[in-house]
Amino acid sequence: MPDATLGTDSLNALDGGRAESAVLPIEGRGLSVARSGRVLLDGVDIRIEGAGLTVILGPNGAGKTLLLRVLANLFRPDSGTVRSEEHTSEL
Repeated sequence: MPDATLGTDSLNALDGGRAESAVLPIEGRGLSVARSGRVLLDGVDIRIEGAGLTVILGPNGAGKTLLLRVLANLFRPDSGTVRSEEHTSEL
């Protein structure tokens, strides 16, 4: 599966700094998901800081949306840990 590319940029000029208080830092370690014998996420490690803009880039089918769903606790990974100030999920 192709790797996703991450990047950050400040939102202060765009929103007057409001995004800094609206987004919590979140971290995923060793996130893996497999369905029907197909590996969809394979040991992904990611940390998204609370401030700024984070972009997840990759080709169609690379797992970008699935990764965001796992980080948002909307989809349970087969293994790994998701941590934020609000919750910790370990598998």
